[in-house]
Amino acid sequence: MEEQIIKILHQPLKAKYYRMIESGEKPEEYREATPYWCKRFCGFNTLLFSFRNGYEDINKAGYTHVQFSLGYPKKDDASRRMTFELKAIEYREGREEWGAEKGKKYLVEVLGRRTTLDGTKLWEDWPMKIRLIENAMCAHDLHELTNYPRPWFKAKPMLPKGTVLTVKEQWTNFFGSYYRCDHENGTYDIKRSEAEIIEM
Repeated sequence: MEEQIIKILHQPLKAKYYRMIESGEKPEEYREATPYWCKRFCGFNTLLFSFRNGYEDINKAGYTHVQFSLGYPKKDDASRRMTFELKAIEYREGREEWGAEKGKKYLVEVLGRRTTLDGTKLWEDWPMKIRLIENAMCAHDLHELTNYPRPWFKAKPMLPKGTVLTVKEQWTNFFGSYYRCDHENGTYDIKRSEAEIIEM
């Protein structure tokens, strides 16, 4: 089996954004497209653009993970560090509630799962659990009913407030951020605003 090469990008964060990423609320981090960050990621002082492929291969440096620190902790202080898989680096606008300026494009670090590089268990080993703070439908089902009504489509039952669910992944799109959870009725996509984390 080919050995995986791990390359970690180290970044200190302010407490507000560190806690947002730690809780799962913020699944991406922003860096301005300055010559410094462009060179760190792709080896040039500016991004390379082609009309056929757009902004190509931003992560030429080959980073596989990003490790965030709460400020500048001591070298042996693992309690103020966390490491995530780095799924991609994209050039696009960010979300204002996550610290981006409206209409401004950033180098966006798209985060994957939190890893064991800092001693933290993966969700597969220690699943995250959430509790609904209000009655909730599956967001996917609600989208289908609202935007593509079809007589044969049957939505899964609404789950009552207080239901406890096991999260198998988190994801985000233009409309918001969600927990994807297993339930006896099937897979539910739950808006983060509809639930609270009760176990990591």
